Amino acid sequence: MSDARLTSSRIGSKLILAAVMVGLIITAASAFAQTFTVLYSFAANDDGQNPYGRLRSGAAGHLIGTTLNGGVYGCGRAFQLRIPPTGEPPWQEILIYDFRGKPDACNPYGGLVADSEGDFYGTTYAGGANGEGAVFELFRGARGIEAVLYSFGSSAQDGINPQGALITDASGSFYGTTDSGGAYGKGTVFELAESDGKWIETVIYSFKGQPDGATPYAALHMDTKGNLYGTTYYGGTDNLGTVFELSPSATGWTETVLENFTGSSSGAYPLSDLQGNLYGTTQGGGAHGEGTVFQIKKDEEVVLYSFCALKDCADGANPAAGVVRDDLGNTYGVTTAGGAYGHGTVFEVTKAGVETVLHSFTGGADGAYPAGDLIIDSKGNLYGTARSGGNTGCSNGCGVVFEVTP
Repeated sequence: MSDARLTSSRIGSKLILAAVMVGLIITAASAFAQTFTVLYSFAANDDGQNPYGRLRSGAAGHLIGTTLNGGVYGCGRAFQLRIPPTGEPPWQEILIYDFRGKPDACNPYGGLVADSEGDFYGTTYAGGANGEGAVFELFRGARGIEAVLYSFGSSAQDGINPQGALITDASGSFYGTTDSGGAYGKGTVFELAESDGKWIETVIYSFKGQPDGATPYAALHMDTKGNLYGTTYYGGTDNLGTVFELSPSATGWTETVLENFTGSSSGAYPLSDLQGNLYGTTQGGGAHGEGTVFQIKKDEEVVLYSFCALKDCADGANPAAGVVRDDLGNTYGVTTAGGAYGHGTVFEVTKAGVETVLHSFTGGADGAYPAGDLIIDSKGNLYGTARSGGNTGCSNGCGVVFEVTP
């Protein structure tokens, strides 16, 4: 399966000392060390493999997520990690569901979203009745019970192959993207709404390529007025990707391109979800050609940091996930490449634009090539996944779930 998310381009060789926050932003000269811990390492055989999507925090601090591959049928798994009685890793993995493949769902890239009753929903890249992807539901408290709500590729105009997670509105409708298909074959934004016990999918926008964007890999973001925001990996005026807005009206949805990425000045190829006040990352471009952290502010882009500023990209390169922010305005994320060993990093960027590598992945037991969004808890602990490394039962490692404690 060809996927821009699976690319990485740099091998680094130096480790940056980490600086942290203590009440106020301080300099690296007075930095304190943080702790990196592998909470769970996926195994070969029937375990899940290659965790990708954003984790969710469940009851009692447990973590819930998905793997792209593995499981009994090789189509990925939804899992829960429970804190062991001692409170020390490794955490216990509990199977929620093993995806079975066509006509069931297969290969969940995005994470899960919960409704008001605690059921989980998500998308898969493949599977479904047409083999082009699906939207699925996992029922709360009923391990192993799943339903495919919609199969993509149901018409010539429909989208196919969703990779991003779903979002939901106050009425319980879901919104998402497909990276292909639609009226022009460049991907879609869709709505899935329940009516009389049936789920009805509506394509609310089909991308044309240039100048409006193409190939939206990531999930959407919705503001309080119901406007949708997202990114496309390609398309736009320079075919280097866009940030777009979709605004609802009585006559339909109107698309506005908020940012056309141009490469060296602004970044290129955004893969990330947009978070908060429209923060995100690009996989390429920027001052050094290896990606950026950016914010869309008053319809203009502000580059907060350009990666590969240090020799051999020791500060990280090619982020393929979104970012999270703490209460002090610091931004956290992962890069799929660069760092001290070339296998990616966990990073922090302060409000002042100072970047610190919190962890450089070695490609061994600690994992490699993180590509999923981080989550942050009330204490500032960060949780995420690396799609490779960890358990040696897989040829390149089956992936890990990790914690970074400040």
